[in-house]
Amino acid sequence: MGGDYPELPLFKHAKRFAPSGTAYGSPLINEPKDKVSANGAGARSMQFALLLAMLAFLERALACVKHSDCVGQQMCVSAKCVPAKPAGGMCNTDEQCETELDQACISGICMVPLITPAGKKCRTYSDCPGQRLCVQSKCVAAVTTGTTCDSDKLCPIGQTCRYGACWVPYQKPTG
Repeated sequence: MGGDYPELPLFKHAKRFAPSGTAYGSPLINEPKDKVSANGAGARSMQFALLLAMLAFLERALACVKHSDCVGQQMCVSAKCVPAKPAGGMCNTDEQCETELDQACISGICMVPLITPAGKKCRTYSDCPGQRLCVQSKCVAAVTTGTTCDSDKLCPIGQTCRYGACWVPYQKPTG
């Protein structure tokens, strides 16, 4: 086989079906066999390298140290730019917002992350993502009880109505 690329098992027998003088029968490639690898590994390697370079660039583009490193309605949380939502109140500095609740002054408005990451401080269950509830100002994993509801009033004490069902904080099995 020509070229410096290893032959992949999938293309091991491709030579049998290729017209003479072509790169293993590819209708798009009509070059002598010794100029193109049998499996196109050179092109795929280049595409993969380009994809990795683009991902590395995007990772650096989304990384941040402070809120001003992010654009638009985003804020810096755990060194990543994440979408933010208004928390209420106008401001000129972060200190004018409730920083203990992860608020920050962005474009003159106190903002919070759109979704509170697990373990972060919260006020209500709507501050927590997915199947998590706000318990003692922290987002914690939760499970449904199977009881249907359309408001917290229909759930027993200690449960929260979410997605049309009553939820309780997840408790690890003992024993």
